[in-house]
Amino acid sequence: EHGFMSFGVEVLASKAAAEKARKIIVQVNEKMPRVLGDSFIHVSRVHKIVEMSEELPELKRKPFSEAERKIGHFITELIEDGSTLQLGIGGIPDAVLSALKERRDLGIHTEMVSDGVMEAIEAGIITGAKKTFHPNKVILTFILGSKKLYEFSDNNPVLEAHPTDYTNHPFNVSRNDNMIAINSAIEVDITGQVCSDSIGTYIYSGFGGQVDFIRGAAHSKGGKPIIALNSTAKNGEVSRIVPFL
Repeated sequence: EHGFMSFGVEVLASKAAAEKARKIIVQVNEKMPRVLGDSFIHVSRVHKIVEMSEELPELKRKPFSEAERKIGHFITELIEDGSTLQLGIGGIPDAVLSALKERRDLGIHTEMVSDGVMEAIEAGIITGAKKTFHPNKVILTFILGSKKLYEFSDNNPVLEAHPTDYTNHPFNVSRNDNMIAINSAIEVDITGQVCSDSIGTYIYSGFGGQVDFIRGAAHSKGGKPIIALNSTAKNGEVSRIVPFL
């Protein structure tokens, strides 16, 4: 529209890469939502267009465990009305979102928007009205979830997508007063060190924007960086709280 093409549900590093590229080939999918924000490229920059029609991959939610429900409840006690949240993916973030029914005017500044965030917006829990940075907007860099979430994202003025170097910049994160960053870990030690990417020498996953958001929340006025995890693994046989990392 107006000569601009949307990056859709994933801005991430795509816009930064396109701005540096000498030749740009885009895939246009009629099933892709048009997500608003700093998430467009002008067609004059594009050299080739490949058209397609394909449903987007969906992320099916798993029910969270009783332990995750309790952890989510503990975290909710640390969240005040008007706070701005960053949440990731998994049972604990879902448990937190499900336990926020009594909170009001929460905001979102995050990497990922999930079905739980959509439901909290629809319930009037997330409004962004008290945000001190991008008020009344949900700031994100990608969206992952159900088909309903993708339909919700299409041309929705509440959602505002930005490149990762903007959403994850600790300074931008810290500009949200009462910023609460909620992240998980594989292990923590008794000195407070956190391991989120490996089990011994085995690389389990990347840690994404966790460090950025933890730092940003720590520098936010009234901010709270939170690491939340189950205390054991393998049905209680292995402790995830260790003497040292």
